[in-house]
Amino acid sequence: MSVFRAARRRWATTVVALIAGASLLFAAPAQAYDIPDFEIPLASQAPVPLVVRAVDAGGVLDLWRTGGPATRAAAQLALVGGPEAVQAFLDGGQDVALATDRKELVTELTKRGSPHVRSSAKAALISDAATVAFLSDGWASTWKGDLRTTATYFTNVANPRISAAASKSLDSGEEAIGQFVLEGWRKIAQGQDREAVYYLTNSPVPEVTLGAQAALDTSSPDIVADFLRYGQFVASDHHTESEAVAALLQQVKADVAANPNGAAVVAERARTAVGQARSTAAAARSADSSRLVADRDFLSSLASPRQTTDIALLTSEEPAKAAFAKAAREIPELLATLTAPGTNLDARSKEARQATLDLALTGTPEVKKAAEAALLAGDSGIKAFITNGYAASTKLDGSALSADRQRVYQLLHLGGGHVNAAADAALSSANHADVRYFLEYGFDQALHLDNRVQTTFALDSTPEVRAAASVALDGSRADLQAFMTSGKAAAAERDKATAAHVALVNATIAELAGLADKAALDAGTAANAAKSAEAARQAEAARQAEAARQARAVQAAEAALPLSGVPQVAVHQLTGAAPALVPWQSAPAVVIPATGGTAASAAGLPALPPPPAGTANPGDIVSVEPEAQEAATASNTSQGLNAWTIGLIALLVAAAAGGITLLLRRKTPAKAAPETPIKAKP
Repeated sequence: MSVFRAARRRWATTVVALIAGASLLFAAPAQAYDIPDFEIPLASQAPVPLVVRAVDAGGVLDLWRTGGPATRAAAQLALVGGPEAVQAFLDGGQDVALATDRKELVTELTKRGSPHVRSSAKAALISDAATVAFLSDGWASTWKGDLRTTATYFTNVANPRISAAASKSLDSGEEAIGQFVLEGWRKIAQGQDREAVYYLTNSPVPEVTLGAQAALDTSSPDIVADFLRYGQFVASDHHTESEAVAALLQQVKADVAANPNGAAVVAERARTAVGQARSTAAAARSADSSRLVADRDFLSSLASPRQTTDIALLTSEEPAKAAFAKAAREIPELLATLTAPGTNLDARSKEARQATLDLALTGTPEVKKAAEAALLAGDSGIKAFITNGYAASTKLDGSALSADRQRVYQLLHLGGGHVNAAADAALSSANHADVRYFLEYGFDQALHLDNRVQTTFALDSTPEVRAAASVALDGSRADLQAFMTSGKAAAAERDKATAAHVALVNATIAELAGLADKAALDAGTAANAAKSAEAARQAEAARQAEAARQARAVQAAEAALPLSGVPQVAVHQLTGAAPALVPWQSAPAVVIPATGGTAASAAGLPALPPPPAGTANPGDIVSVEPEAQEAATASNTSQGLNAWTIGLIALLVAAAAGGITLLLRRKTPAKAAPETPIKAKP
């Protein structure tokens, strides 16, 4: 961790004094941590001893083991070349290689050193003498200054515990300062993180309480810190969202229950509530996304420096790894040549030196020890090692050989495809140097490839996993390994929790929308019923008005007709049907003064007898043809031909018939009519 994260919680109105055990007031803090503006030195940046010139064969062997790339290569050439080459190396051949490696190291420190070491290293590149002086003493003294400066910065932080520990270290000497800066402050911060999360287990927000307890159960300082910095705010906001949507649902339920018959205003309020719920959910999703992006960017800013340091370390290890791989490849062929029957080792002394040097690099513990002793003893010792020493030391390392292979089997199950392939290749090889290479370099290299591949695939996963994968890819090999071992699973759990929360909110909104739809349907039904009732009322009023108008029209018609001499029919006798019998009323005889005869005889016409006298009883019924009945029925149902109209028509027909009869009688001679006309029975 290159940036200090103080474990201080900010509440809305009260600062929690963890050191005093003060009670928490659970209000959402503005941020989880104060990030200081100074850099924290890392243990990997600590100075290493200056690589000094060799003065004997043992020194040459030491330079081959611990020197830089150029020095190792030069020392190897000297050891393989024999006594003369070793002496030439001691006389001055090593100086160029040492200067090259020293300059390369100082150049590297300008990029990965602690703050003041970087600036001092740049100044030391002006000459070889300045470079040696910096590596001899300047690096160490500048490093101590960076540690003391950092401890002084810590005394001014707002965290009382860390500030007090920093002051104590400054009073206790260089060793105490280094221990505090490199690891002490971090342990204090992690302890306070757990205390803060423990207090959050008493939060009134259930989601915060559950999340805090889950973080504590992991015993992972990083997961605890993540919950303080990020997780608690997600849990709190999700709780607020759920409460708001649930309150809208309850409000609409109460409104609908209070208006069971439906109303437009209820439907409108329900629609408004649905809109509010959807807006609340959309705002919450947007807040989730923004919060996640901000946290990802923050963590990436911390991870990037770790990646820079890790890349520099990988680069510095590359020559040693290449040398180990080369030695492992050479050993089988060299040993086969040197141990073949009849081989003259004196003639193959260079090959014997190379094989011994390779075994000193790649062998098991006893083999390494025997090979290094042979190199120091010269050609005679090397010859003895190849002839008998190698086999004898290998037998002594029998348990080590088995342990190495067993370790490969264990590592086989910790990686993916690249680890499996590398482990299978090592186990299937008859050369134990291949097993040693896998354990020294191959496993880490293959695991890093597997982690990077799997982490890259995770970029297509769910949001939290995708963000965590992005941070890991921006970091070091350790960051990738942490993601694969625990970070990915933790992120997946956060995504799972968010998905469950969103599903619950969506279900609540769906229920709310269903109530709104029902309220709208009920309001429409009530409105339609009201419209139907109003239409029926208006139709009935129109029918009554039409009936009254028709009655007034009949009364007016009756008052206007001359009905003297025409049988009177009471209104209550009219049924709207055609009359079964129209009485024929006798007309009185007309006397012609000139002749004394009737009008008919005067005209020379035969006299027509008057209609026979008869009686018309109310119960008499004259048969009427079916066609006439249908016509009468049709006339009954015709629009505007009601009982009054039909009765008037019947009276008019009777009057017309009487007039026609009168005219015929005037033109036709007839017998004198009786003096007294026949009256129809009532």
